Amino acid sequence: MLLYALFFISLISKISGEGNCPMGQIESACVNDCEENTRCVDLMALLVGGSNLAGWRNDAELINDKNFTKKIADFPYTIDAPYGFWSGPTGGVVVCGGKNWDEDITETRCWRYLHCTDTWTQLYTDLPVPSSGGVGVPVQYSSGEWGLWILGGGNGVDAIDNVQILSTEGENLVWSEGPRLLNSRYGHCAFLNPVTQQIHVFGGRDNQNILKSMEILNIEAATSQVVEDWNFAENRWGALCQTYQDSQGQMKVGLMGGMDSFFIPHSSFYTMDIGIDGEVSLPVPGPTLPWSSAGSIGVAFQGKPTLVGGFSLAGYKHGITNLEKDSWFTWSSDISSSRVSGLAVALPDDIFMYC
Repeated sequence: MLLYALFFISLISKISGEGNCPMGQIESACVNDCEENTRCVDLMALLVGGSNLAGWRNDAELINDKNFTKKIADFPYTIDAPYGFWSGPTGGVVVCGGKNWDEDITETRCWRYLHCTDTWTQLYTDLPVPSSGGVGVPVQYSSGEWGLWILGGGNGVDAIDNVQILSTEGENLVWSEGPRLLNSRYGHCAFLNPVTQQIHVFGGRDNQNILKSMEILNIEAATSQVVEDWNFAENRWGALCQTYQDSQGQMKVGLMGGMDSFFIPHSSFYTMDIGIDGEVSLPVPGPTLPWSSAGSIGVAFQGKPTLVGGFSLAGYKHGITNLEKDSWFTWSSDISSSRVSGLAVALPDDIFMYC
């Protein structure tokens, strides 16, 4: 059941802004002698792996919301539902775990993409526990260093409750174990609450059932707790979640698409308000997506919920759409081919200026 289900999972979940920058921006790739007004720049997305009609993929590309596309070096093997983050100007993009379909194993290996040389290099710091199809939440700490919290997922047999934390310490990457999830789950959503700096985890499924509860991970205290009286009315898993601000300045979480218990993808869009005290409301329906979607990927370009591809009732999709106030705007440009259950990593759009 789990192996079949992981085919459809979307893993990417974006935080509120990228670290210490406003919504829709991330810290520049500049290292030295940087101008203050260029500290935060717009996003670019690295897309890797996933599947299309031809099967599982290992190719990768860069895109942004200004009609820029660039094919980059292939990932070392076909990959399904890995985790990744921008670890900073000197560390580049780091991708870990996922299902390696060339060898039919759930991976522990990590790889770094260096954009200036267009190469993937293996990092000899493996995931403590094999995992794919969970959620990777990038976190920037007050020190300025980046980390990646990998929440749950599947080990190829069962859903797991592990929280695995990859932290940057200067030139080094170090793993540590976080607080266990209260429910083993995969295909779920997670986001970093911009008010409380806690990670909220909800939805997904365990080995048997779709989960409707929400739990909170306290980053500093390394504890987890269930949110009382929070219950998602719909059966959804394999959805895409992003945080954003609406036109009135209200901080929200958007839940895009996902599947029900019969593996049917939906075009629903739900929103949750994040209050000034950090409390998260129950989901309410928003404007319907242009297509049903599960296993989609995306980053929030310009701070707007953005969905890339996905598996729909009509088959594989390779369109891109983003929320514009109260309706969805479909881009005139598509990705080259569908990347169901792939990975999208947000990185600064000025990376090639500093090679």
